[in-house]
Amino acid sequence: MAPQLPSHYQRWGLSQATRLPDPDRRQPGAVDLSSDAEVKRYREQFSTLASLYPGTGDAQLGAILIDAHLAANAVGATAAARPEDTVIDPATGDLLIAFTAGGADREGRADPAIFSGPAGEPTWPHGWVMRLSESTASAGGFRWQMVAVGGLPWEGGMGFANPDNLEVDGAGNIWVVTDRSSGASPAEAFGNNSCWVLPRRGPARGEALCFATGPMECELTGPCFDSAEHTLFLAVQHPGEVHGSRRAQEVSRHTTALVDRDGAGFEQERWVPTGSNWPSGVPGRVPRPGIVAISRQTGGPLLP
Repeated sequence: MAPQLPSHYQRWGLSQATRLPDPDRRQPGAVDLSSDAEVKRYREQFSTLASLYPGTGDAQLGAILIDAHLAANAVGATAAARPEDTVIDPATGDLLIAFTAGGADREGRADPAIFSGPAGEPTWPHGWVMRLSESTASAGGFRWQMVAVGGLPWEGGMGFANPDNLEVDGAGNIWVVTDRSSGASPAEAFGNNSCWVLPRRGPARGEALCFATGPMECELTGPCFDSAEHTLFLAVQHPGEVHGSRRAQEVSRHTTALVDRDGAGFEQERWVPTGSNWPSGVPGRVPRPGIVAISRQTGGPLLP
């Protein structure tokens, strides 16, 4: 048992209690311990996971699995940043993980020692893609690195926000779809949710390239290829999530603060559709989710 101490977060000027299973084991739920002393007393009461979850066999294992989040807190697992999807890189065997956003909620806070912004920001709402590689130095060990950081380019990000689902093609290119909130927010600068590709090789290696943009107020999910990798399938979820059906030519004015390549700030004014009629495009018709297949008109691989 080695739960994270509240003082860990104080190094970043953060106040974060440690959430652990209720010490009255007759009660469900959790308690928030706001001081190191409280956590240390908790550890004295429960020195092992077995003492926290008494029992034997499947009954004990089942209790731990049902309580997985709190049990992980109790043993000191890394507090992550909304992991949404995993995929194996077929070229290397590495595990890729999409972390949608860092920060805090009532369940806890992502560990800023790992999940920080490009300039070390302890709260970074735009997400990451992480690569886990098996370590040859120790059995069961691994190494990690961030292969993509969401965010605005002038703040050190790669231009997308809130990676949600992943796919890796046979050449090792990573495909990312995003899921930012459809409501008004500071993330409005990112526009609609979209699909991005991170090239493994070539002059664009290390960049994120926008491949496709979704309809208004939707989330793109589930990227996958056919067996020949000539067609990419994307699921379009909840188009028109906020405003519903778009009436004839209805638009909203959006003004967004941006920064150009020379570092000068400016305001971009856009008139964007209010709601959606996807996929029909007929004004007033209810928007519907669906699956999109993307391929070249001439056939062949999507990427050269």
